[in-house]
Amino acid sequence: VIARALSSCDDDAFAGVTDAFLATHYPLRLGAPIRCESCGARNDVDVPYEREMEPSGLVRFLDDGEVGANVPGEFPTLDDFSEVAQTSFEEHVSRFPADTVNLVVTDETPDCDDGGEPLLGSYVPGSAPDAHGLLARPTVTVYVRTFRAMWNDEGPYDVAAEIDDTIEHELQHHEHHLTGEDPMDDEERAEIVHEARRILGRKQVARDAAQGLGMDIGEFVRRTWLVWLLLFIGGAVALWAEGAGGGGGR
Repeated sequence: VIARALSSCDDDAFAGVTDAFLATHYPLRLGAPIRCESCGARNDVDVPYEREMEPSGLVRFLDDGEVGANVPGEFPTLDDFSEVAQTSFEEHVSRFPADTVNLVVTDETPDCDDGGEPLLGSYVPGSAPDAHGLLARPTVTVYVRTFRAMWNDEGPYDVAAEIDDTIEHELQHHEHHLTGEDPMDDEERAEIVHEARRILGRKQVARDAAQGLGMDIGEFVRRTWLVWLLLFIGGAVALWAEGAGGGGGR
């Protein structure tokens, strides 16, 4: 009965059955998150790789649970993308003092968050003047490649609206930074940890954290061993000199 139903159903229904089967029989932990050594992006590789069916990739959902609407057209050119981003940025940044934040639109390899997900946008606070008196202003960066990857992987969407949401979000980081506390950053980092626990499990996350701490300590020792050696030799010489001086007094 099931075979006859599947043989006569449409592609969307068959795709739904396929995805439901894979989600049921292959939980998240039957996978290996592999980090790119050059950019840090996370790639989730199925383990085992060979499975009965391939994920359909046909059914896409919006946040409200409805099937994603097709947005016709092609992904915008870099010039058009930059123009939309600049217009959106000027509208949102107007609530801050003039010329206080920079906007960068880049088509280079995007930065990743701590979980290895390529970023749509990022915010970097400014820095104090350097020795030459140059001041680095806060910068909002928008990564075109991540937007394009979403278009290629998930299908057409409203790029202008996504750009606007991204820029508004990053400027909210700037607004919080000006107050001295950024709860949005804390929430995002907590979500990354939650996602890691969901995929890897609490024990593996704890082991990774301990291993990272050990690597940090090892790297610190590797870089500073000469300083510690000199301090040890200096201390030993000082103790020897103190002991020799005390012996002479007796």
